[in-house]
Amino acid sequence: MSVACVRSVAIDPSTHKISNPVAIINQERYKKMEAFGFVITLRNVQTDLNGDYSLDIRWEFDDGTKATFNQIPYSANAQKLKADPERRKRLEVYQKVMPECIDQDTVEVLVLSNLLPTDQQTGTHQLNITVYDNGPGHGFARATLPTTIDE
Repeated sequence: MSVACVRSVAIDPSTHKISNPVAIINQERYKKMEAFGFVITLRNVQTDLNGDYSLDIRWEFDDGTKATFNQIPYSANAQKLKADPERRKRLEVYQKVMPECIDQDTVEVLVLSNLLPTDQQTGTHQLNITVYDNGPGHGFARATLPTTIDE
């Protein structure tokens, strides 16, 4: 398994949810105490004997001395996912906003979080994202986004 891409996504300021349709933002700056989101696309994700993807996605802010993290499980049947009309619509949007990251064999996961840096300091942090494949190979992949926390 490998990370094809990880991109920050825009948050609707009125709802504090990921904007619809999804919009990729180029600047990884987050305001303290506000939600943020990202989409991660993966290649070569294995399935179990039932044809299911089983992943754990962990992300953390790290400022070099302290870190805090959150983690979510993700599972889906590969065949049902590919046939899902809602997923096909999302895939079309992703292909428009980040064509280099999407193809028919990638698995994409959209994450919304309000995870805050432990020390609440403004300044430079790393947003480290690790995906664990719970399938037969038990692999993992990692990506990092340099980020800045603003007041």
